[in-house]
Amino acid sequence: MRRGKDHAALSNKKLAMVWLLLLFVTWVTPVASALNKTLLTDEDTGTVVVLFPIGSTPSENFERILGAGGGFVGQTWLEQAWIASSYEQGFVGRLKAEGAWAIFHPVLLDPAALLGCGATVTVRDS
Repeated sequence: MRRGKDHAALSNKKLAMVWLLLLFVTWVTPVASALNKTLLTDEDTGTVVVLFPIGSTPSENFERILGAGGGFVGQTWLEQAWIASSYEQGFVGRLKAEGAWAIFHPVLLDPAALLGCGATVTVRDS
């Protein structure tokens, strides 16, 4: 009798692993790919989503945007992700120099792209 319960528990663990693998392949991989496509180069300009270090204050983040020669556009639902804009060449690189962790194209805020709902991400127009 005990052997049957052990076998069932092992089967449940295998099933859970299969589900995790399916989740990874069907959702995590496409989302990671979409995020990678929204990363910008140091020379890029325009409206961007800026991810600041955890623990930095709003006034520090605002100063970082101004220090990079940009303007504040707004905040996102994520406290450390802000929207900023500048059309001076090299804005993204200056934000990084000011301490930004990562800078993304605003398509990052599109739920369809973020959730991977079959959306394709094309961000380079220049």
